[in-house]
Amino acid sequence: MCKQIPWIQIKNVEAWLGPRRIFHNLNLELNMYENTVILGPNGSGKTSLFRLIEKSFYPIFKKESSIKFFNKENISLWDLRSRIGFLTPDISSRINRNKQSCEIIRSGFFGSTNVKNKESLNIDQEIKLSKLIDEFELDKIKNNFFGDLSQGEKRRILMARAIANNPQILILDEPLSNLDIKSRFKLISILERLSNNGTTLIQITHDLESIIRNTQRVILIKNGRLIKDDIPSECITSKLLSDLYEAPIKIIQENGFWRAFPSI
Repeated sequence: MCKQIPWIQIKNVEAWLGPRRIFHNLNLELNMYENTVILGPNGSGKTSLFRLIEKSFYPIFKKESSIKFFNKENISLWDLRSRIGFLTPDISSRINRNKQSCEIIRSGFFGSTNVKNKESLNIDQEIKLSKLIDEFELDKIKNNFFGDLSQGEKRRILMARAIANNPQILILDEPLSNLDIKSRFKLISILERLSNNGTTLIQITHDLESIIRNTQRVILIKNGRLIKDDIPSECITSKLLSDLYEAPIKIIQENGFWRAFPSI
């Protein structure tokens, strides 16, 4: 068995959102080359965990607590963003709807959604941009304004932007939300291709159907606590998910994908 190499180590972390405590003594390690799904209901702490990793949400640091990225307690935001790509549905609201699609992808090389026209790409970045447009099948819409795109097209643009700098890790918060069936299938295919090419994927979701087949680990979270951490077949069961969501659920697996049905 290959040695597991953690890219993040969270130890005894406590975090509050206003008067509400989100995490109490949170302990978690996530490993390189280990595709992981963090699964839980609304309000479970999934998005707070995403924001904790993204460094847009800060814990209370106590003497015995720490967060290490790539074995460093102090890491610059630029270093973090160059090694980890982030994709969340609400990023669309921060994008100028009158920007062309290719400009949105281009902004990923600079870590900003507001790139000045004077900032140009080097030769390697130009080659990468062309490859992304081809890989994500964006040639027909690369000159379209972002505001004129469908939700599926926007998500592909933003995913291309998220991996422009070849991040080692790609963290996705509800990657398939508000997409139609065709767009969902296309995004799943893209995620599986990224995984096969060596990108470590972390999915934070409540949607079983978004879980790609090459997932090695599932973590169940509820009320800010990790209640189960194991391989998918041990976590995605009718009993565990019925308890997690406090509703009778029947789980079916077919062709490596998972679906949930009401158990009546």
